Amino acid sequence: MRRLALIVLLAALLVGTSLAADPPAPPVLNWPPVATADGKSVVQTPDGAGKYNIVMVNGAPAFLWVDPATGMPWFYSIGGKITLTPPGPGPIPPPPPVLMIESFTATPEIVQRGQPSILAWKAGRAKSVTLNSVPVATTGQQVVEPSVTTTYTLTAVDGPTTETAQRIVIVTDTPPPTKLGVLIVEEKTDRGKLPKGQVEILTSTASGSVIDYMMKHCAKGPDGKTPEYRIVDKDVSFAQESPQWQKIRKAFDDLKLPVPGWIVGGGSGEAPGSALPSDPATALEVLKKFTPPGGKP
Repeated sequence: MRRLALIVLLAALLVGTSLAADPPAPPVLNWPPVATADGKSVVQTPDGAGKYNIVMVNGAPAFLWVDPATGMPWFYSIGGKITLTPPGPGPIPPPPPVLMIESFTATPEIVQRGQPSILAWKAGRAKSVTLNSVPVATTGQQVVEPSVTTTYTLTAVDGPTTETAQRIVIVTDTPPPTKLGVLIVEEKTDRGKLPKGQVEILTSTASGSVIDYMMKHCAKGPDGKTPEYRIVDKDVSFAQESPQWQKIRKAFDDLKLPVPGWIVGGGSGEAPGSALPSDPATALEVLKKFTPPGGKP
C-alpha cells in the first residue's frame, strides 16, 4: 500500500511539473500588425484592450506577453500566424534609438586653398538643424571654401534630444589647377529617377546652363576646339581616350564616387570628386570656383 501511494504521489508530481512548464495559449490577436503614430508596429486583441509592440528577437519579429495569472513572461514569434516560443530570460531589450542625423559628408575632405568642398547632410527626423550654429534645412548641401582647416558641426534637435556630427575639411597650400576639366559619370537608364535639377545638369544646353558653362570655360583638347569635359554612361569604355582622361576615369572608380557623380579640376586625375549636385545653381557655383582667373583657361 505504501509503495502504491508513493507511485501515485510521484505521478502527481510529474503531472504537476508538466502542467507548470506548459505555456499558456497565446492571446487572440488581430492580424496583420498596424502602425501607430509613434512609428511602432503593434498587434492588438480584438477588443483593443491588449496591445503588443513588435520587436526583433534573434532576427525574427516577436512580442512579449505576461501571463496575468502567474506573472511569467512568454515570448511569441510572428510569422503569418502566431506560434509559441520558449520563454526568454527576461524582458525584451528596447530597440536601438533611431538616429536623427542619417548622413553628413564633406566632399572632398582635403582641398587646396581657395577651392571648395561640398557639405551634404540628411537629418529628416529632426525638428531643427544647425550647421556651425547657423540654422539650415533638415536635408541639404552647402558649398564652403575655408581658408584654413575647419571643423564643421551639424547639430540636430528634436525636443530634449540633441545629436551632433562633425566633418573636418583640411586645407593645403598646393597650387590650384591652371585649367578647368570636368568628368560627369551617370547611368542614362536612371535619368527618369533623378531629381529634376540633376537631369537639367546632364541635358540642358541652354544659355547659362552647366553644359553651356563647360563648353565656354573648360580647357580645349588637342584639336584646339573641343572643350575638355565628358558626360558619359558608367559602362562606357575610355580605352580610346587619352591617357590623361583614362587616369581621371580610373580616379572616379578608385574614389568609389556615387553615380551620378563628377570630378572637377585641372585634369590631373587627383581633383576633388563628389556626388553630382542636385541643382544647376550649386554645380555652377563649384565650376566657377575652379575656373582659373580671367574666366577661361
